[in-house]
Amino acid sequence: MAVVGIEVTSGAPPQPDAPTISPNSTAVVDIRELVGSLTVVDKLDAIGGYERSCAAGKGCSFGQSWTDDYDGPGAHNGCDTRNDVLAAQLEDVVHKPGSRGCKV
Repeated sequence: MAVVGIEVTSGAPPQPDAPTISPNSTAVVDIRELVGSLTVVDKLDAIGGYERSCAAGKGCSFGQSWTDDYDGPGAHNGCDTRNDVLAAQLEDVVHKPGSRGCKV
């Protein structure tokens, strides 16, 4: 399966070889409508047989958690790699209260 990147123009210059579409194109409007129809919940009820933990004796369904132990921007700052990347690449970033400025 091939994955194709689409860049929506936002005043920034397009990336080389990336297709560019208008922010008002049908595809962008459809995506915005779909995202707008999503429901965000604070917490899900427990689901039997689902185990996220990778602690000793646990199922480790999704592999090891994100780490802060790497060599790169934001390394060893107390925030995991996922949140470092999100904070660096998103606009208007808001951090979860009480997360020491880590959880985006």
